[in-house]
Amino acid sequence: MRVALEHERREGREHRDVSQEFLEYDIVFWGAEKTCYIEVKAFATTGLMELIPHEWQLARGWARTIVST
Repeated sequence: MRVALEHERREGREHRDVSQEFLEYDIVFWGAEKTCYIEVKAFATTGLMELIPHEWQLARGWARTIVST
């Protein structure tokens, strides 16, 4: 979460942490050009990212807007 928040702040976007609201995403950012919905995945160690079926369906629906950093 910290890395995503820092990156978006540097880009000049406002944000709202919605991770405790049980939405399909953890952070919503908005700026002059667009609004971004970010699902944060964290790893205690390196490894593959796993999505639950619902997250996979959402990702497929938003395929043009997904960015990985």
